[in-house]
Amino acid sequence: MNSNRVAAGTGIYGSTSNQLSGPLGIFVDANLDLYVADCFNDRVQLFQSGESNGITVAGSESLHQTIELKYPTGIILDAEKYLFIVDLGTNRIVGSSMNGFRCLVGCYGRGSQSNQLDNPSGLSFDRSGNIFVTDQGNSRIQNFLLMKDSFEKEKDLLNYLLQLKSIIIFKNILFSSKMAMNKQEKILINLAGDVMIGRLIDQLLPTSVHNPEEAALVHQFRLSRSLHCPYLQKGKYNYETIWGNTLPLWKEGNFNIINLETSVTTHDKLWPEKVFNYRTHPDNIACLTTANIHHVSLANNHTLDFGIKGLEETCDSLEKSGISYVGASKTRQHALGPVYLDIPTTIEKLKPVPISSTTPRSSTSIRIGLLSASDHPSDWSSVPSFHLITYDLPQLYTQLAPLIATARLNCDFVIFSIHWGPNYQWIPDRKIQELGRWMINEGVDLIHGHSSHHIQGVEIVKRQNQTYGLIIFGCGDFLDDYAIDKQYRNDLSALFRLNLSISSSNLDNKKSIHLHSLSIFPVRCSNFQVNRLEKEDTDWIWIQQKLLQLSKIDNKTWTIGEDNNIVLDINS
Repeated sequence: MNSNRVAAGTGIYGSTSNQLSGPLGIFVDANLDLYVADCFNDRVQLFQSGESNGITVAGSESLHQTIELKYPTGIILDAEKYLFIVDLGTNRIVGSSMNGFRCLVGCYGRGSQSNQLDNPSGLSFDRSGNIFVTDQGNSRIQNFLLMKDSFEKEKDLLNYLLQLKSIIIFKNILFSSKMAMNKQEKILINLAGDVMIGRLIDQLLPTSVHNPEEAALVHQFRLSRSLHCPYLQKGKYNYETIWGNTLPLWKEGNFNIINLETSVTTHDKLWPEKVFNYRTHPDNIACLTTANIHHVSLANNHTLDFGIKGLEETCDSLEKSGISYVGASKTRQHALGPVYLDIPTTIEKLKPVPISSTTPRSSTSIRIGLLSASDHPSDWSSVPSFHLITYDLPQLYTQLAPLIATARLNCDFVIFSIHWGPNYQWIPDRKIQELGRWMINEGVDLIHGHSSHHIQGVEIVKRQNQTYGLIIFGCGDFLDDYAIDKQYRNDLSALFRLNLSISSSNLDNKKSIHLHSLSIFPVRCSNFQVNRLEKEDTDWIWIQQKLLQLSKIDNKTWTIGEDNNIVLDINS
């Protein structure tokens, strides 16, 4: 061989159609078309024979909606032109069919079970179409068996499935719409406390509001910290940077919720006599869409920092980005809620869909009802479209009972996000505890608490019907630019992941939802970025011990998971 040519790429990493970044797996078909797993661009590129410009056939920026990828490393094309991809970042194998892409193996997260993978890197087929996967993190090669093309009866199909521990579907099998085969057994709900992307974080992002004083502070931070934190260099801090290594966790969630602790506005008129006022440029809502944030609570003490006009622009920005919200709004009815979203339960994660209470139920989704309120600041009682509560409990119960009842009647699972209690207090006030237990017994399934600036305990509440509700009293500050309190460690918090078990009736589409477990992923916010902690880190241990100390979980037990997480089994 005495000549060669570049088959794809320019020799310089990039993301244009003729460039690649970290290519790993390739496949050449009978037509000499080249398929490339363009790892760091999170896509698969097709370079047709003789062409230097690629076509994105899967992943980011594809012409047609396909599937989201994270560090694809291996690809194979079968004789029917269906594509199979090793997606390292999500620890799964995905494949295409006449109905589009779907997850085939590793659909329930990273792990060591027979249907899970840990850092897969390559795949291959045998003559029968069975698939072999290099499962690096588990030090093994996984063999997934071919499912037969068809079965005469649904009973035969179910019997076949029961006999296999790991199954992958390579052909187009027609499932009855009433079969449970196309549904997840669990839904993952990710929650975090306060996310404040205003002030100095706003000034670091590509687009920021006009504030010379904050811009000058950011300049000083860049001079003093860029050597230690290269991402703080000008032009490098972006919408992904803020999430650090927590981003894959958000991508795994079926439904992601935060408390948005800032106005999203260019309006510059401050709420009178308020000490701290936070805002971020409307373009920076991309921080939320980058992490697949689906819903935010706006009932907190910074939503109206820039007045009603600032709130209205915040609502407009969220609506344009397809992010649901409740707790504060342009109308009182929307602020009080409930608002509803249908969360798809199909194998491939699809975006939650905002709907009304009268929208017909679907057999392939669960319906979540969302409410939100705040107990401060009292000055905002003059704004009807801000849901403010006080602790005259009999009156408060009268106020909240119809909202909870309406949500309970029209959905499968109710979440109440609430900004309550003073800053820096380990144990919530007695009235807060009483309110939380009352809400659970009224029909709320999960209370998403925040405001204290640090983590507080969780409590499992067993209702009279023997089902469980969960109170997270304080999720802590997830992302911000705040000074650190050395006693309360407001720089330490967690991503809280609720695992829901679902069973449904094929006759009326009604769902039975159970709180299966709570997974807690400890994090630390430092230098305008949040990152997960390893369990050997002293801060990880500090968070674990605080949760043990502060929580009321009856006879339930904490365990350490396989992914540096803390697991609370609720109802297995």
